[in-house]
Amino acid sequence: MGRFELVTLPDEGRPEGQEKPVRPAPGNRPARAPAAAQIEQTVIWAAARQITVSGELDLAGAGALQHLLADLLGSGLPCIVLDLSTCRFRDADAHGVIAEMQSQLAANGQELVVDGQPARNIG
Repeated sequence: MGRFELVTLPDEGRPEGQEKPVRPAPGNRPARAPAAAQIEQTVIWAAARQITVSGELDLAGAGALQHLLADLLGSGLPCIVLDLSTCRFRDADAHGVIAEMQSQLAANGQELVVDGQPARNIG
């Protein structure tokens, strides 16, 4: 996620003067510096781990979360808690990763418990 400007380019490929940035349509997320996801793993007790995600969980963060959860697949841990209470935003990629890893862990006899308030989601 980032900040984008729309600039009109003439046929020569050079910008024409200083164009104003296009404002997002109502209901779209405002342009601002992205708050990358922070992912932290904590040992709750010997048979469980807690993974805390804070910030914004977009495609890049979802990939990092998927790798972390995949490493725990088959680890013998019966319970993994995914704490999303401080995650302000999750996109469709993040939801897909969580659902897919929940299925894979369940098929392996492990449980992925998702904890936290729903974030503002797009996608």
